[in-house]
Amino acid sequence: MTVLEKAKSLASSLHAGQFRLSGEPYITHPLAVAEILKKYGFSEEVQVAGVLHDICEDTAFSNFEMSRQFSPEIAFVIYALSKNKKPKQKVFSEQDFRFALYLRRFASCAAQNPTILYVKMADQMHNLQTMQAFSPEKQQRKKQELIQYFLPLYLSFTHIPEEDMPKYQALLHDLRAQVL
Repeated sequence: MTVLEKAKSLASSLHAGQFRLSGEPYITHPLAVAEILKKYGFSEEVQVAGVLHDICEDTAFSNFEMSRQFSPEIAFVIYALSKNKKPKQKVFSEQDFRFALYLRRFASCAAQNPTILYVKMADQMHNLQTMQAFSPEKQQRKKQELIQYFLPLYLSFTHIPEEDMPKYQALLHDLRAQVL
């Protein structure tokens, strides 16, 4: 069994019984993220991160276990992509505070490992393609987050490995075209 097959099996098992707002089984989302990454020519390791990107956030599977079963590199990517579950203080709304913490961690970790960018971009691309199940308000909020916070971050990263640059630029171009 390849690492990608192992990731798909684990994700299918852990996401069993979970559904997207559209009513589709949740596993369709991480598999679609991995397919987007494959389409753009990213490595199997990047595709594995795409399959696993929501596991620690949406299930009881720990980042420690992720490191043991896959690799510290994959666990780091998943850690960076996982949103905070509980705020530590109430200065802003809970949602705004959690998003700010997530964005800070995301940018800091992505500076160390660009795989985080690739997976997040593919994740957002698939979410844009399947947004019709969201309320109009949530659709607008997600698009605004992408335009206001993520696109500027993606455009500012200069440490993309040379061999990944054409794939990164194509993915960024298509994501921008989808949201703008």
